[in-house]
Amino acid sequence: MCPAEITKILAEYLITACRTLPDVKNVEDTSLGDALDSLGMLHFLMFLEERFDIKIESADVSPEQFSNLISVSEFVSRKLATQLGS
Repeated sequence: MCPAEITKILAEYLITACRTLPDVKNVEDTSLGDALDSLGMLHFLMFLEERFDIKIESADVSPEQFSNLISVSEFVSRKLATQLGS
């Protein structure tokens, strides 16, 4: 699955989960810190693990990797590639 497909899935999740998303033209550019509180981020991480069948370690969660949907999509893509290579 390519990062663009992952981004689309994540954007749909955010639009559904965050009914109060900031008014932006491109949800992919939305800062996750602006869109999700701490509980929302926890739900988002659980969604990622379940939807993409990946394991996210606490060391994986960094501001750089979870700054916006594009960075999260790239992270998920790398995780998926690592699993396929194992």
